[in-house]
Amino acid sequence: MEEKSPEKTKKDEGTAGGLPVQETGGSKEEGGTPSGEVELYDAIIPVGTPRSVIREVLKKYPVQLVERKLPVYIGNMEGEEREILAFRGPLPVVEEVEKYIREQLAIFAETGGWKDREKKPS
Repeated sequence: MEEKSPEKTKKDEGTAGGLPVQETGGSKEEGGTPSGEVELYDAIIPVGTPRSVIREVLKKYPVQLVERKLPVYIGNMEGEEREILAFRGPLPVVEEVEKYIREQLAIFAETGGWKDREKKPS
C-alpha cells in the first residue's frame, strides 16, 4: 500500500476565487480523514492584503491564521521558499473567506485606500 502525504495540494478545485487551497489531515491507512475529524483547507492570503481585512476575517469567520512555507516563482526568486500567511478552516468557510477577501481588496483598489471605504453590512 502506497503511503500518502498528510498534506495534498488542491489548486483552484472547488474554490470560487481560485486562490490555492491546501487540504490538511488524513489517515495514512485510509487515505482520508480519520472519522470524526473535519478536513481543513488553507486559503493563501495575497501579499499586500491590509491587516484590517485579516482582522475582519478572523472576527467574522471560524478560521485560524497560519504560517506556511511555499516556493515562490517571481522575478529572481525561482523556487525560493517564503513564509506566507493563510486562513485554515473547513472548505465551505474557506471559500466564503476567499470571496470576502476579493470583495474587500476590490473596494481597497477602487477607493485608493480605506479612508473612503464604505463598510458593507456584516
